[in-house]
Amino acid sequence: MRGLARDLRLTEQALNESITLQQHVDANRILQLYERLVRIFTAKGWSFERKLYASTSREGNKAMNLNSFIGLMGHSLKRVETSDGVILRDVREGESPDFVMRNSEYVLKLDADSMLLRDYCLRLVYQMEQPGNERVAVIQTPYSSYRGAPTRIERIAAATTDIQHMLHQGMTYYDATFWVGANAVIRKAALEARLAASTAPRKLIVTDGVFSMDGDIAPLPALLRLAEAHQAWLLVDDAHGFGVLGPQGRGSLAHFGLSSPRLILMGTLGKAAGVAGAFVAGSRDVIEWLINTSRSYIFTTGAPPLLAETLLTAVDLIEHGDTRRAHLAALIARFKAGLRLSRWQLLASDTPIQPVVIGDNHETLAVSRALDAEGLWVPAIRPPTVPKGAARLRITLSAAHSFEQVDRLVATLKRLEARHP
Repeated sequence: MRGLARDLRLTEQALNESITLQQHVDANRILQLYERLVRIFTAKGWSFERKLYASTSREGNKAMNLNSFIGLMGHSLKRVETSDGVILRDVREGESPDFVMRNSEYVLKLDADSMLLRDYCLRLVYQMEQPGNERVAVIQTPYSSYRGAPTRIERIAAATTDIQHMLHQGMTYYDATFWVGANAVIRKAALEARLAASTAPRKLIVTDGVFSMDGDIAPLPALLRLAEAHQAWLLVDDAHGFGVLGPQGRGSLAHFGLSSPRLILMGTLGKAAGVAGAFVAGSRDVIEWLINTSRSYIFTTGAPPLLAETLLTAVDLIEHGDTRRAHLAALIARFKAGLRLSRWQLLASDTPIQPVVIGDNHETLAVSRALDAEGLWVPAIRPPTVPKGAARLRITLSAAHSFEQVDRLVATLKRLEARHP
């Protein structure tokens, strides 16, 4: 707080001198100083040390590490000891969280050996919020941006920081190369803010329909509203939704009853359809454009007639397969209702992908092998496919399964959880 107190004294001294000398003080400048001081005294901050936890990214890529932290923000978390170290996971129903990861609009990234003062960081945030800076995503702070820098050149740099973060490469816009270095203030911009700030003639939002490792469904209605509001396209990869979700198995978009010329749907024919290949669906203009400009389509040999005929049969089975999908939904409900775990975690999913997070890689492999020995094939998924400390069994149900098979799987999982420490 010494640095802040010094700033206040200097500001007061400058204003008093202006009054004594009867010099005009610009009203806008006074308002600017006032708003900055209000921000400094009223803003609330908190800190988090990422490297304490094995489940957060430890890659050489700083942006990946930052994203692993941002993904925890707003979550209620439990600390769990594993052989890989302490991991963080979402609390289960009925549990009390060890802590709640707060959410915030801005994130300050600091190296462990850095010392940035609170008031300086808030000045950077204030600068980002000034008119004309709405598109600024990150301000890269100089290493020398703290008081008491030991060398002359660092003291000079600290004195010119306001000029530096306005002029050098540290002020980065959404449509420019995004580099997160050692110390930076990042605007945790929502997708809406980025779309609103973009001046690109074509904007594209890309998402899975069903996420393959967690089994959850993307918030497609909200994403489509954003796309239409900002003249963007929404491209949905529905590899795990087509054939399973929605009336007639039409996929994730049909599941939500969505239709718009701003939608592009793509999917594979190698999962629910059981054949090979893929498709893209969209408005007539989009499809005509792809047919005439997509190099990979133009120079790809057409599907063999046998495969095409098999696909027609598969699509017919999907279209008239509501009874099978109803049976699949009943299997999912039975599995979720029956599996009550104490150490492992069944993630929240209403799709055929039902992940059971075990955490430890060795235990996950051992359980997968034990299931296989009992005639139950459940693959073990480990990092880097999933985050470190989040190794899991990826259970995938299908309409071909029976209630008896689901009951046997549930009973075996309970027994193995009790057996494995």
